Amino acid sequence: MRKNLLFLISFVLCSSALFANERRVDLTKFDGLVTYYGLYQANKKIGYAKFSSEITYTKGFKEFVQNSFLHMQYGIGVASEEIEVFELLDAYSFDISSRRLISYSYTENINYFINRDDLNKNIINKAESGSLFAELSDDLQYEIIEVIGDEETSRVSELPVLLVDNYFMDEYFVLNDPNLGDTIQAEVYDLDFFDSKIISAKTTLSSVESYKNKGSEFKHYILEHTAGYSPEITISKFDAFGIPIVVDHGALKFKLEPKNIAMDINIDKHITTLGEMPIDNFITSDETVEEIYLELIGYDLKSRFIENERQKIIEEKNGKMLVKLSKGGLITGQKEEIDSELFLRDTPKFNWKNENLRLINPYEDMLGLNEIDKVKFLIEFTYDYLDYKFTLGATLDEVIKNKVGDCTEYAQLFVALARLNNIPAREVGGFAYGYDEPESSFYGHAWAEVWIDNKWVEVDPGWNEFDVDASHLRLSNSFDYGLGNQIKLISYK
Repeated sequence: MRKNLLFLISFVLCSSALFANERRVDLTKFDGLVTYYGLYQANKKIGYAKFSSEITYTKGFKEFVQNSFLHMQYGIGVASEEIEVFELLDAYSFDISSRRLISYSYTENINYFINRDDLNKNIINKAESGSLFAELSDDLQYEIIEVIGDEETSRVSELPVLLVDNYFMDEYFVLNDPNLGDTIQAEVYDLDFFDSKIISAKTTLSSVESYKNKGSEFKHYILEHTAGYSPEITISKFDAFGIPIVVDHGALKFKLEPKNIAMDINIDKHITTLGEMPIDNFITSDETVEEIYLELIGYDLKSRFIENERQKIIEEKNGKMLVKLSKGGLITGQKEEIDSELFLRDTPKFNWKNENLRLINPYEDMLGLNEIDKVKFLIEFTYDYLDYKFTLGATLDEVIKNKVGDCTEYAQLFVALARLNNIPAREVGGFAYGYDEPESSFYGHAWAEVWIDNKWVEVDPGWNEFDVDASHLRLSNSFDYGLGNQIKLISYK
């Protein structure tokens, strides 16, 4: 069975404790929580995971149950068209009164398909399965039943009892706003019921990323994990509410996504993480900034810089890139050729067939407007419709219903409305300068592009801008805010 993968999954929603007997996790904060993650291998989406937790009552006892489901599909080898589809389902049940793990269940199914056509038709070439169930006895020993194929074995483990306050200590750690360098650890972080081994772990807060908007600050905590079963370091990003945003274990990465996007293996570009790039000098202007010169440092930042009519590379030398950013708008230049139908498609994220979207669509207000004025109207409509609130993993229905969101939700709603009104559009992202913030920084940001007169034109519904401010630094959506990346302000006007 895939034990290493199983324990990696346990990192997504739990971690370690410094002194479990001195800390008590408030499990009510996670009651009813459901999260979805896209699974990525070498930046290619290969599946999704679902995590849910709830407080239940069983035989008069109050229990906290966490369920995990994982679906992955990938090729067997370079020379083979064979595809493996792996599914895993497990559940941890803790007695709330004693804090003990009282039962654990695990099931895996692996189906092999000769090629993708057979996968689409669900023609299985070969199948494998296995399961394990562990239950805590009255004498505090785990009785285990394991099934592999047709073979069933049973045994009694001498493993210590796992406590919920060890298992969920990362959430506790983050909710209490740790300081850089703080470290927590647990001798019994998890249990390997397959090989009867104790999993110890250590977690350190390595950095904090923040995003500021209209005086409010939102944080991501970057945690480094080491666990007894693997010498590798797992890097996790948590929000301030104790929810993992990204979990990176090198070969496999989990990214928090809305349900419909996570479950669609063909959607692999969803902006979820925050980033901040402090700079030494402030950009101060009462009017829109027309032009900025920046120096970009760091391979990831330079390699994902997108050169277009608004963004130009001036010079590259000594590991640095000098770039010029200009104010956006209707840029004159060589026209492009694209299949604009690709950017009119109905997709899970930009579902313009959504009935709720149609109900709010200001179609009649735009009658008689030309395409440019329609775009401007939709920008202002989106800006007025939503109130700013940092949000993660919202579906289009949730955005419309709740009328709140951050830059990603502004871009999502605008792109869906544009496509509904037959205007090709797409979401883009990168950094933008925080003019109204007390610190001088570029922050992770999302905006949009519309296809007008055979040219992509950048617009920002979150800032209510048709002519985007020059501080918008457009990057490819695969950019991650890693160490070693810096932005230096050279000049602006």
